Amino acid sequence: MTNILKTERLKTDILIIGGGTAGCYAAVT
Repeated sequence: MTNILKTERLKTDILIIGGGTAGCYAAVT
């Protein structure tokens, strides 16, 4: 159960970080 929650949290963190990076890149370009 905890492993599933950790995986979901990790996916969410990646999406947030990836989205933030893409947003900054788009703003700069």
